[in-house]
Amino acid sequence: MGKTVYLVGGMRSGWQDRVIAECQGLGFTFKDPRKNETKEFREYTTLDLHYVRISDIIFAYLEASNPGGQGACVECGYAKGLGKTVIVVNEKQDDRYLKFIEKVADIVFTDFEEALKFIKRFQ
Repeated sequence: MGKTVYLVGGMRSGWQDRVIAECQGLGFTFKDPRKNETKEFREYTTLDLHYVRISDIIFAYLEASNPGGQGACVECGYAKGLGKTVIVVNEKQDDRYLKFIEKVADIVFTDFEEALKFIKRFQ
């Protein structure tokens, strides 16, 4: 049975579509928070944490153009506490507060392409 991957990170650039397309046919099931269809804080936070619980792997992308990242830190910390595999791409190396996410990750990349190659190894 394939692994379930939760895609954590920015919601505007469409990077999730690239991960899903690149991994098509490898047996992964993806959970994509863009499909939550809510902007209400309580609702999307509840849904985000639910998807962390039911996923095997968390793929978090802190892209340089994303103005935030604090939510990703929460989701990754929660995932680590649940014993999930946490893969992080951190392009925001200059943000010392977001370096926390690297402490809970199983592996950290600064390059999206390298992380994409890596996740395919979980097929």
